[in-house]
Amino acid sequence: MQYCLKSCLHENRGNFGRLIIHRSFTSSQLQTALRPFFFLCHPDLFGKFPEQRAINENSLKVLSAHLEALQRQYYPQASPPSLPFYLRSKDTSNPFRLVKVPLHNEKTTKSFVTQILQTCDLETTYVEKINSELKSPKRSTYSDYRQQHNNGVKYTVDNNEGQFSEEYDIFQIRVRKAKENENLEVFVRKNMDLAHIRTKALDDLREEVEKLRIKLENKLGLQQILYDCGWNYEHFRGCLKSLEKLYDLYGDDMTYLHNKTVIFSQFTGVGIDGQIHLYTGDVQNNWLDLIKHIPRQEVYLSTIPMYENTLSQVLLNIKIARRKFMPSTLAKNYSSHLSRVITNVLDYLSKNRYPETWPESLADYELVVESESGPLMISPTGQLITPSTCPGFLLVDFITRNMEEATIKKVAYDKNKYIEKDLHKACIENLRLNTLIKDDSISPDMMIDCMQRLLKIGNSKLKVNNLNINVTNYYSILSDGTVCIPWNFKNE
Repeated sequence: MQYCLKSCLHENRGNFGRLIIHRSFTSSQLQTALRPFFFLCHPDLFGKFPEQRAINENSLKVLSAHLEALQRQYYPQASPPSLPFYLRSKDTSNPFRLVKVPLHNEKTTKSFVTQILQTCDLETTYVEKINSELKSPKRSTYSDYRQQHNNGVKYTVDNNEGQFSEEYDIFQIRVRKAKENENLEVFVRKNMDLAHIRTKALDDLREEVEKLRIKLENKLGLQQILYDCGWNYEHFRGCLKSLEKLYDLYGDDMTYLHNKTVIFSQFTGVGIDGQIHLYTGDVQNNWLDLIKHIPRQEVYLSTIPMYENTLSQVLLNIKIARRKFMPSTLAKNYSSHLSRVITNVLDYLSKNRYPETWPESLADYELVVESESGPLMISPTGQLITPSTCPGFLLVDFITRNMEEATIKKVAYDKNKYIEKDLHKACIENLRLNTLIKDDSISPDMMIDCMQRLLKIGNSKLKVNNLNINVTNYYSILSDGTVCIPWNFKNE
């Protein structure tokens, strides 16, 4: 149940060596305090409800960043006003309920955690016992963090934590067994009728949404309207109607959207490519406030090329890129991330030289800069990915040690992307699919393996005509009829 906290502390472990704590709420206390909350909203508990699972995953990511900001004693400015969470319920007729956790009401970790628990109707006794006075800085190794769950404090969720723990373990075992034993053809035979019914049932709604989208694009002079959220077509229609109502009431202010791309997503602001993001959970006044101040927000867009060029020159002309499935980011935040990395590298170079093993130019390599909680890793496409908080010495060492692997992965990707494209076309034609997409977590080699085996089985056995297939890590039939299958499905 450490989903959120692991992300929160990710950047401070491994090669960074030690975690410096300057806070009244220790990591151990934070984990213990929020344990009941995680027992109710962990994404693994919503395997049969992919929409709710996706919402909880997205909300936990934002929550981890917000907690990290509070722990470091600075107040985040670009987060949404509230986060939606689905909590599991014992009521079989209503297996979950929706709550919205406010983000900007409390400005200390303790008060914010209390607010989370109160919003979810959970006990706050443990939090109330924690001393709120700031403690002197304490040094703790990451191994201490790994052992922090043994702090002797027990919590009660609905007066029966033992039952929840036991149920969760049983749930995990069942999920693993189901994944191991599920067979693609069996799944198809059992669920294709349901998939066809749901797909057909949404045809009229899809048509209505498409007409409304085109109508708004023409009214507002937009390049396009996109939907980047884990919810369904009905919610997309609701967002479109809210934007249309805003246009009817404040038509003059809507001129700032002319020739822009509008994306309904998880935050409100101007994205790094100039898109206008509108958070699907926001009130219309927040949308209007952003639209009125688009010129002010677009100032940050002009700084991005300058910062990217500077970072490229500092690192011997390395290409500053963005990964294909990079999380959406505010232009203001991305500009700050780039500036921070530049400062870190220049601090390193003020006392050190480039490694002797480096070539005269790094133009053949790509560097991707992400948020403070981002990973330090090599992507499947060969890109070097770094969080903005990575110290200069660590980034230089990371590049030095991974040049060869980055080259190998880049060459493989350049080859596989054409194979993937050809196989994708063959699957659409031979299996007679409407669409074939994949999750962000599915690499090209995984997708290639999956599509090759799909073609080997053939449409005569699968019978997936006129369906939408999403290659991911689990089996499911979504509310819109999309058929989710694992890339490494079994068929024997």
